[in-house]
Amino acid sequence: MIEFSRQRIISHLEESSYDKEIISSTCESENIRHLNILDIADLKNRIETIQKFKSGNNSSSLINIISRYTKLANKGNLGKKYLCL
Repeated sequence: MIEFSRQRIISHLEESSYDKEIISSTCESENIRHLNILDIADLKNRIETIQKFKSGNNSSSLINIISRYTKLANKGNLGKKYLCL
């Protein structure tokens, strides 16, 4: 039942003209398991925020910063919970 609901939510987000790549990365994230995937308002907010960053002038700079941060965190003992958006 949960998987059916998850698929319906993903379909709803895709029908709402959100970027499919961003929907996939948001809904398939390991971190979303700890959150309530049934909270559609939260998912929309996350997707809209990522779309704004992606369409901004500094998106490539932001991606580089996040990539560096992630690599450093993976090398150290920083828990994954600090990498959540």
